[in-house]
Amino acid sequence: MKINLEIFLNYHELEGERILSKPDDYLGSNDMEFKTQLEKKYTQLFGDKKIDFSIYDNPTLQGLWKVNHTMAFQCLEKRYLYNNLEEIFEILKKRNIEKENYIVNKTTYNYVENIFGLYILFGDFSKANSLKDEYQSILKSEVIPIVYDDTSIMGEDCKLYKISDDGRSISLISVNIKEGPKIIFISNPGCYFSKQAIKLISATPELMNIFKKYATIIIPFRTSMSYLNDMAVWNKNNPELEHFIYPHQDKLQGCFNKFSFSSAPKLYFIKDNKIVYQIRGFDPRESKYISDVYNGIKQVGIEI
Repeated sequence: MKINLEIFLNYHELEGERILSKPDDYLGSNDMEFKTQLEKKYTQLFGDKKIDFSIYDNPTLQGLWKVNHTMAFQCLEKRYLYNNLEEIFEILKKRNIEKENYIVNKTTYNYVENIFGLYILFGDFSKANSLKDEYQSILKSEVIPIVYDDTSIMGEDCKLYKISDDGRSISLISVNIKEGPKIIFISNPGCYFSKQAIKLISATPELMNIFKKYATIIIPFRTSMSYLNDMAVWNKNNPELEHFIYPHQDKLQGCFNKFSFSSAPKLYFIKDNKIVYQIRGFDPRESKYISDVYNGIKQVGIEI
């Protein structure tokens, strides 16, 4: 099993570099190919049978933890969290080592922070709160918002969470991205390239006006929500171009299942409810990035 773990972790690094560095074809195939190849490799190495994690020593269990954490995070598949990582975490608790740090490929990780981050990623605030209560010393700086779900809109196809003015809570609202040309901007406040993309668009008055009218900025939940207050400030100063929150929850799939939320920044240009153009990442050649954005705008028929 130890050899298999090493094979997988090395494969993840090398395959990710190979696929995600390929020239972008604007169709979003790179992220999906990476996910497909990772799942294929996982099945090849571990099969589809339930693993008895309790039989493994601590170093092997650590490797199994890292593999399943990689799968949950990279593939955005919650089964790796609820079927595997929670079980491993209980075993780590019984062995009294769940608070410890561990190192993989010279990078330090923490079990408690890992599983807390995945609860946030998948919008499981109940379990995130319980874990924070249990491990205050480790998670004291983590932010968990108050969540308000409007049951009257649960049947709506397109839903996102709106950030409160003080950044302390989020409220479920219905949004319309199906009618007319739309621009969907997938952003990550902690990502340098997302910040650069927002900065460049904001500094281009014509583009900013177009985005205010046609764009929706979506922040998919990652493993921390410490950015909420900053986003609340942005929304207050830019009420026509707010940031909304998208947790990876089944109830929010709906019209958003056509988009990839595994990386940011991304720009999707929508016409007749179909993606006709996509920009993945941020080109540091600013004139090239601006040209690509204008091309997407033209593709969906937005007048300039």
